Amino acid sequence: MNCEMNELFGFAHLHKNFKPELARLVYKQDPDIVKNIATSEARKLHGMHRCVMREVHLKSGFIRFESSDHGMLYAKINLEHKTEDMLLQHFHNRFPLFHIVLEVKGVSWLINKSGVISKYNLSVLDLVKQLEIRLPKNELLCELDLGESGDDLWNKYYNSQYIGERRNLKLMKKMMPLKYREDGFETFNSRRCCKLSEFF
Repeated sequence: MNCEMNELFGFAHLHKNFKPELARLVYKQDPDIVKNIATSEARKLHGMHRCVMREVHLKSGFIRFESSDHGMLYAKINLEHKTEDMLLQHFHNRFPLFHIVLEVKGVSWLINKSGVISKYNLSVLDLVKQLEIRLPKNELLCELDLGESGDDLWNKYYNSQYIGERRNLKLMKKMMPLKYREDGFETFNSRRCCKLSEFF
C-alpha cells in the first residue's frame, strides 16, 4: 500500500463493518480514479477510514483516567470500532513512564512501559488489583495523588474560569457528541465567577 492509498484507506480495516472483499475490489480499480474517491466502493472504504480516525481523535481527547500508586493510568470506555491498539499506543507515547489500561466491553487491554500490548478477560479494576501486587509503587503518582481533594480542586478551578455568556450548546454538540461526554464535569452546568480566590 503506497503512502497516498494509506492516507485514504489505511485504518479502514479497523471499522466494525469492514470486509476484506471491499478492500480487494477497491485496490483492483484504476489507481487514479480511486485516489480521487470517484467510485462508490472507494467512497465507502474511505468513509470507514475516516470513522476510525474520528473515534481515535475524539477518544484521545475525552478519556478521563484514574491513577494507581503503582504506576498505572486506567479507564473504562466504550468503542464503536477496533481502535484499542491505536488508543493504547497514543497514550503510551504521551505517558511513557506509566502502564496504560483500558477496559472495553468487559475486556481489558494493557500496554506496559515497554510498549507491549496484552489482552485480559478481566474488568479494569480486577486487572489493576492484580497488577498492583506485582508492580512497585510509583513515586510520582504517590506524590500527585490528591484523592477527593484533587477532584475538588479541579472543579473549583474550572468553575472559576467558566464564562456563562460564552456557553454555546450547538457548538458543543458538534465538537463533543453526547456519547463522548458521559462523565465529563466540563459539560455540566457551571457557575460563573471572576476570581479564583472566591472559591477558597
